[in-house]
Amino acid sequence: MARKSKDYDEYDELEEAEDEYDDYEDDYEDDDDYDDYYEPRRKNPLKAFVIALLVLLVVMAAIIGLLYARLRSANNQVTQLNASLEASRTEINNLLSEREAAAAVPKSTPVPTPMPTPEPIPETTPEALPAATPEPAATPEPSAQPAEATPEAPAQGTAPEATPEAATPAPGDAAAGSLKDSITDEMLAGVARPEDGSWYQAPKNGVVNVEYMLALHWGPGMNWYENGALMKDAKVEILAEQMGWKLLRYGEGKYGWAVGTLIREEG
Repeated sequence: MARKSKDYDEYDELEEAEDEYDDYEDDYEDDDDYDDYYEPRRKNPLKAFVIALLVLLVVMAAIIGLLYARLRSANNQVTQLNASLEASRTEINNLLSEREAAAAVPKSTPVPTPMPTPEPIPETTPEALPAATPEPAATPEPSAQPAEATPEAPAQGTAPEATPEAATPAPGDAAAGSLKDSITDEMLAGVARPEDGSWYQAPKNGVVNVEYMLALHWGPGMNWYENGALMKDAKVEILAEQMGWKLLRYGEGKYGWAVGTLIREEG
């Protein structure tokens, strides 16, 4: 009996514990603090969405500001490059204009040689000569040689005939002597004049022997600026040679120096 009563006691304690748990659960569900505790948690998703949206807007504003700054910097760089290109283009045009003006050689017109004006011979009145007694003519001997004819003197009061002068040879003609005497500094128009021992006696014909184009310079050397260019197989005249460079004449009286190995002589 004692054992059975002990089991009943344990059963009663278990039932009492279950009743207390049910009472506690009922009291907890009816408590207003339960709703107050979980009420803020129902609003958290909306608050998180608003915060996320604000963060996204801030990030987008930062990205847009960064892109605007980069675009503005790129625009400034493009403006500076355009100004530099415009200045370079203007400088190149000025250099080309100066080069064309320097390369243009004025055509020299030969100065006519003035003809000497004959001085008038004053007329002289012949004086009266005394009458001479005619002598008998001498008989010519057979062995005498015939007298040579003497040129008649011009009649008094007439001017002597002017002898025509020789025509002035054109510049660069072989008959005018050496080239250094026939080509003046005005004809070279700024191109360096060769040394006296570098001139040829007469111009030689030549052909430009390059693949595309040959650059001409103001003087015999790469340290001289360029003053023109000739295409492949262009016909030129070789006037002088100095330090491996040749003075060329091409076109309508234009001059320039070129590397001698790039010019092929003909004839």
